[in-house]
Amino acid sequence: EIQDVWQLALNSRWQLYRLWLQMYQADTRRKILNYERQYRTSAERMAELRLQEDLHILKDAQVVGMTTTGAAKY
Repeated sequence: EIQDVWQLALNSRWQLYRLWLQMYQADTRRKILNYERQYRTSAERMAELRLQEDLHILKDAQVVGMTTTGAAKY
């Protein structure tokens, strides 16, 4: 209904400002969480691919050397 926010009382303008700010923050949080989820999924996939790559390389290797920590870990 409001065409000109400057015609609102000062208190009403502040309330409207805070509403807009909350809406903007909520939208930004939603986007950040979505990007974070996408990043986590991609990072997990990349780690999986790296392990598969290591496995492929090790299958063809004649000699494999590693520390006992690496042997226990992988």
